[in-house]
Amino acid sequence: MLLNGCSHGDDDNLAVAEYSATFPYGYDFMLDLAQNVINMDLGEGLQRVAVQKIAADEFNELLDEVKAAGNQLRNCPQVAEENGVLIIAGMSEILHVPIQIALYNQTDIIRIFTTYNDVFKDNGDNALTKYICTMEIRAYCEDAERRVRAELAGK
Repeated sequence: MLLNGCSHGDDDNLAVAEYSATFPYGYDFMLDLAQNVINMDLGEGLQRVAVQKIAADEFNELLDEVKAAGNQLRNCPQVAEENGVLIIAGMSEILHVPIQIALYNQTDIIRIFTTYNDVFKDNGDNALTKYICTMEIRAYCEDAERRVRAELAGK
């Protein structure tokens, strides 16, 4: 994971940290990373799940559907089917601040939106690097495990 940069508004309120994942990723990785963030951090503090098919489309807000599916993204058909953008947001139990993570299919870009003063002001631009690296590694592990289980089930 590589930090591409961190920017914030003039009021020092909202900040965006942009990262490049270790490898370009597809939709399975997006689901795995987002699910790990929900499971490990946001939990019941999940406040937004949105998908967008292509850039020109409007975002489809699916929080109620995901909540009805037990906060399991793959159990919500509109989220499980491939999309161009996946966004999750909520109150981070780990960071104690609101965060929003945006993932872009067939790229390596991951954007994290949060409050500047609470996260970056005293901790510098790399304040979220360990957090997102942990989620990335877990997503790659989930993907590998799913592939191995599928292969073993097919034999």
